[in-house]
Amino acid sequence: MNEENKNELSISEHEWQARFRGEYKALKERYNKLHRMIVKYDAGTLDFKPTCPIDLLRRQKATMGEYLNILEIRAEIENVRGLDDDKPKLKRNECISIAKKLGIVDWPKIEVDTPIFVRDSNEEVWKCRYFAMYEDGEIYAWQLGRTSWSNPIKRSPIAWKYAKLAGDTHE
Repeated sequence: MNEENKNELSISEHEWQARFRGEYKALKERYNKLHRMIVKYDAGTLDFKPTCPIDLLRRQKATMGEYLNILEIRAEIENVRGLDDDKPKLKRNECISIAKKLGIVDWPKIEVDTPIFVRDSNEEVWKCRYFAMYEDGEIYAWQLGRTSWSNPIKRSPIAWKYAKLAGDTHE
């Protein structure tokens, strides 16, 4: 290789480390999204049916995890800093909610009349409703978009197969 070609291929340390951090961050984000999807699948709260077998998705997640590990080891060897910039900075004895991070809702703690989206199948569009109760593992919402206050004839709430909080960004 002559000197001219060598210069074309070489990049500064700052540039390759920035690329390295970008690759790591993108992979970590995709890994986390796949992880959240598999957790919801295992919990029975995933609101769609994956088109490929869940075992294939688990293998993909495992391979992505191995690649993340390789990048972390390389970062340590090559002194690449800043991979953990997206981790929350916790104060001593401070806690974070893993359930919130994964988008898992603790339905028994949701207040009556909280806005939610509901549907009975993945083919349906989400309907806007208000939370009524959580009982025997089922989520109930008031009929026809009513609330506990606007339900004058005391219609019983309806159980729904799928529900998520309005404004929930986890899919």
